[in-house]
Amino acid sequence: MKKFRYEQAALQNVVEHFHIYGEFIETHLIGPGNINQTFLLIMDQAGNHVRYVLQRINAEVFRRPGELMNNYVRITEHLYRKYKAQNALDISRRCIQLIHTRHDCPNQALKAYWIDPQGGYWRCYPMIERVLSLEKVTHSKHAQAAAAAFARFQKDLCDLEGGLDLHPSIPRFHDILLRYSQLEEAVAADTAQRKASCLKEIQFYQQRKTLYSTIEKLRAQGRLPTRLCHNDTKINNILIDEHSGEGIAVIDLDTVMPGSILYDFGDLGRTSLSNSTEDETDTTRIFARMEYFKAMIRGFLGEWQDSLSEIEVRQLAFAPRFMTLIIGMRFLTDYLNGDVYFQTHSAQHNLERTRSHMALIDSMESREPDMQQIVKEVIAELNLPYSLQF
Repeated sequence: MKKFRYEQAALQNVVEHFHIYGEFIETHLIGPGNINQTFLLIMDQAGNHVRYVLQRINAEVFRRPGELMNNYVRITEHLYRKYKAQNALDISRRCIQLIHTRHDCPNQALKAYWIDPQGGYWRCYPMIERVLSLEKVTHSKHAQAAAAAFARFQKDLCDLEGGLDLHPSIPRFHDILLRYSQLEEAVAADTAQRKASCLKEIQFYQQRKTLYSTIEKLRAQGRLPTRLCHNDTKINNILIDEHSGEGIAVIDLDTVMPGSILYDFGDLGRTSLSNSTEDETDTTRIFARMEYFKAMIRGFLGEWQDSLSEIEVRQLAFAPRFMTLIIGMRFLTDYLNGDVYFQTHSAQHNLERTRSHMALIDSMESREPDMQQIVKEVIAELNLPYSLQF
């Protein structure tokens, strides 16, 4: 994805279009930046250095950024009103609060973003402080805190008026049938002439084709509820309070749109259950950590309690494998296409990613009975009214 270089003076000009008190000090590029460009902004406010997040939205990925920001406003204002009505503590740390643009910015009905002369969309919000932002789950307590926080986020959006009509920022984002067809097209085209180097990987996903329709078929039949979900539940999209260990805020809301809560639970599992990184080259070392899965189930069901459907709960053991299949396929598709979507560090990076996902899938397949048993055990532990038959 195309990235832009910005000097401090150019970024200061961006900041001046937002209604922020104080004097500009500096900005730093932060985060991995796979999609949007994110900067840490530091302002001097009466002698105190106050930090903000400044972001340029990637319009190549999010093709209708104005509608995306309309989603952002609706979601964040809904959460703020809900927490205020609940007399929640630290409301400003529990949800993003967008900074409005100044009144002299033309054609900005929402006043929640600024469009620069090059057509770039910018937003800004206060940095949430005294939190941990993890790149990897290294303790089961963090897996449980993240699962609880994402479940709470999903529950809190259930009563967003017209929520299921939110603009789909990336249509069919987790549609596994679409992702499989894209893989087949990439195999047939062999644009980067890499097919011969990944025949085993291609066969791996082809052999599991019968699995792909499981969740999408249930949704199409109306048996799985459509709910608002985050759709990108990596551990670094949860901010964990550094003192209490609670998952205090969900961030990176660009992909919030209607779908299945299994997407969110599954993607958190994909990124939390593996004992290694997503591009581990020694795949013999990779396995799914069952104690982390149990922690996730505890956090997720502990928050939802009896508000989920029986079929949603039954699919929780499969959801991490489902999402690992999707993302693994996307890495392989990008490898075959010549690395045109994901940022890579080498010619083999996407292939290494898909191989690590395959190893994680293998591990989850071998532990499927254990994962199902864990769901049953937690249901009994929490005294929830589900009677599952796998």
